[in-house]
Amino acid sequence: MNPIHRVGVVPLSLLTFVLLSNLGCATQGQPGLPESVSTDENTADALPASDDSSSASASSKGRSTMMDTTIGTYGAGREDQLILVTMETLNYEELVDGDLAAANSSDIADWPGNFAQFLQAVETNYGITRVADWPLNTIGIRCLVFESDGSRSRADIVAALNNDPVIETAQAVQLFNAQQSNYNDPYLPLQHGLHALQADQVHGWSTGRDVSVAVIDTGLDSEHPDLAESLVDVRNFVDTDTQQFLNDTHGTAVAGIIAAAADNDTGMVGVAPEAKIVGLKACWRRSDSASATCNSYTLAKALNYAIGNEVDVINLSLAGPRDPLLERLVGKAIAANIVVVGAQDPANQNAFPSVLNTVIGVDQINQPLGGRFLAPGSKVLSTAPTNHYEFFDGTSFSAAHVSGVVALLRQLQPDITPFEVAELLHSSSESESAAINACRAVALLDSGAKIDCSQSQSLPNS
Repeated sequence: MNPIHRVGVVPLSLLTFVLLSNLGCATQGQPGLPESVSTDENTADALPASDDSSSASASSKGRSTMMDTTIGTYGAGREDQLILVTMETLNYEELVDGDLAAANSSDIADWPGNFAQFLQAVETNYGITRVADWPLNTIGIRCLVFESDGSRSRADIVAALNNDPVIETAQAVQLFNAQQSNYNDPYLPLQHGLHALQADQVHGWSTGRDVSVAVIDTGLDSEHPDLAESLVDVRNFVDTDTQQFLNDTHGTAVAGIIAAAADNDTGMVGVAPEAKIVGLKACWRRSDSASATCNSYTLAKALNYAIGNEVDVINLSLAGPRDPLLERLVGKAIAANIVVVGAQDPANQNAFPSVLNTVIGVDQINQPLGGRFLAPGSKVLSTAPTNHYEFFDGTSFSAAHVSGVVALLRQLQPDITPFEVAELLHSSSESESAAINACRAVALLDSGAKIDCSQSQSLPNS
């Protein structure tokens, strides 16, 4: 397997069911609106911004010109008082009744009389003040924005304006949030795998909230600050050694990649930071080796527990020989609509569980064999026991990335089938040799989400 291993740790070897990993080295305002708007939508020339920073009446001096005025004259934080009115261009031009260019003046006395009278009547009757005016030529309307003085509810004003025959529509000016995650986790810049999958770019739409992921692995550090909130259940099907359970490295790392907490001023961010981890110890570290091993018996107990507790995803970051009992249990999981993700053995394409076509078998990017699904597996930062973080290598961690992506999908559509998940993941890849892409997978699943997946990032050289 050509492992890259931590100093003082011997290389891993493939045993009965081996966890496919190598250990690495340790490491401990309110947006503004445009100041001016172009008079002509086909030119880049813009009108100067108004010098008047108050919400003055339409007759005040210093107002922007009537043809294309700008928002910028209302006080900050007053968005809840803004009303957007549209008029058909024909109605607007009839009110103006003249050469629009000649009416381009900041003094209302120079404006066409009909429009000035109309505007003053609207402001007086509804207790509102015009703060913006611009054309939307592509749909043939004129937009005006008014600010309420607060004497009437905005909803009442909107309803009344919608009954005015000159006005096409009236609505509240609404606020929209840019969907971007600005996490404070200090090691986020080191998470090349997370960024390569563009997983953090979809956290405005999905974080895997309450999706349960069974990590069938070694034990894990349930007291780690990046994992404690994610863990909802732990079971030990190997022994009763509680301290060793907490000190197990492999399971701790897999769980961190999937669901490390976000925005907690600590460590890193999981692919699905609000997923729920069910930690099931079925593997143990051999006394004569740095590797961890599982067997048919312990894995069967863990799989049975996961199926019986109706988890949403099962992560199997391990590989071994074909096993009739385990394959029956995986089949039962699939029948129960549980998505099973497994690690590809780089040395054996026919190893359990990834050999099963119902399992999402994951290989590391740039591996010679190239599994059905590819994900980052080199220099992957993740959680380690006793409040530490380490870099890891191996397809175990490729599989963990994919389990996190599955959790993102299942939050958006809880009943999505394992087959549909596999189709989405396959469609998210740009080519057969490319990694899956969480951003594109979410965009494919939720066609209403306006997600920009264009800002992809490359992985560091292996």
